[in-house]
Amino acid sequence: TNLASGSYEVTARAEGWQRQPYAGNVNVTASNETANINYTLQRGSATVAAVSDIPDFHINSGTPVNDLGLPSNIKITLSDDSRPHVGLSWDGGTPSYSPTVDGIYVFSGNLLIPSTNNPANQKAKLDVITGNAAPTFTSAIISGLAKEGNQLTASGIGYADAESDAAGTTLYQWIICETAAGEYVNIPEATSSSYTVKVSDIGKYIKVLVTPVASTGTLVGKGVLSSAIGPVCPVGFTNLSVAIDPTSKQVTISGNIDSGGDREVSVNVTDPDGNVDFTGKTKSDSSGAFNFIYTTTSTATGNFSVELNGDGVSTPAIIKFSSSGAFIDECFIATASFGSKFEPAVVLLRQFRDKYLLSNRPGQAFVNFYYKNSPPIAAYIAGNEVLKAIVRAILTPIVGIVYLVFHPMLAYALIILIVLRLIARRKRNINTRRVAY
Repeated sequence: TNLASGSYEVTARAEGWQRQPYAGNVNVTASNETANINYTLQRGSATVAAVSDIPDFHINSGTPVNDLGLPSNIKITLSDDSRPHVGLSWDGGTPSYSPTVDGIYVFSGNLLIPSTNNPANQKAKLDVITGNAAPTFTSAIISGLAKEGNQLTASGIGYADAESDAAGTTLYQWIICETAAGEYVNIPEATSSSYTVKVSDIGKYIKVLVTPVASTGTLVGKGVLSSAIGPVCPVGFTNLSVAIDPTSKQVTISGNIDSGGDREVSVNVTDPDGNVDFTGKTKSDSSGAFNFIYTTTSTATGNFSVELNGDGVSTPAIIKFSSSGAFIDECFIATASFGSKFEPAVVLLRQFRDKYLLSNRPGQAFVNFYYKNSPPIAAYIAGNEVLKAIVRAILTPIVGIVYLVFHPMLAYALIILIVLRLIARRKRNINTRRVAY
């Protein structure tokens, strides 16, 4: 305001912020001088809870600092849930803003309110980007199953560029870790859009960093990280079965190989006396299915052993069948105690045997020992209801553990709940002791 020389009394009020209006004097020393009156408004004990975000500023190269258009005020949230606008005082940027050097400058704005209302000294933040903006992706995804020998494919989703620069050649870096939430490291030379899972990756978790690249302007943007997939599973065989024609003694061995179609599968069959009964090779069809058919010449009685190997399979599969023509797919003791091989607990134990025991040599040795020694024990248990109940009670926690092995996320959740329970119990005990004192 243009004022004549003299002394003036000023009363000021700002709705939504002050408790009491400002009242004081200001001296104007020259006629027609514009008087700037600096005053402070109080809002009791309310403190700053949050400061609103400000979207990035994209500015042309060479723009002077005074022409950046930094906002003069910002909306904040106070501890009393009010949301007033307050003034801002900006610094010179970090690094110090230079209109001749393109880059990203981070400006920090002090809130023009009393320090008592802003004890944490919260500030406004604003990124000023000069020159051509870098391209961006909104997310990254991995396609494919985390299984040994499988090919994984990475994709960047939502490419964008402020100047509409066309996409160039995207950058990729595959990374791996022992645990899903651990510290990931780069997989050497895994820098293309696809990655073939290796034997050494089994049991681990994989992510990919996808970085957008523009064909012109600012070329390389900020990479985005995919979610983890895993743990990586080994390749193996599924749906295995053996059938014997009791009249012709023709044996049919069939199944599927995980690694896919047109894969070589080999078989070696030994009779109960340890003699080789049959060896052969074949190719899986397009779905991964295969079969062997031969006529046994062995006169030995007991359990035959079938060992299967295949392309991309690191550990052979071992299955048994009896000379009577029955394919051995029993958990003898579990079946005896639960009453049927089709009980869910027994089915789960068989699945664990197939996936985690028959896929490695120590497990195969254990299964062979079990098949050899457990039938008479199972027969004794089956005839005694008390023993059946005792064995069921022993096996129930084992079945629970096996279930958690097949459902790791449930296992993680259970561990977290147990830890939280222990923490709560400890706090309760501490509080009880305090009350006692």
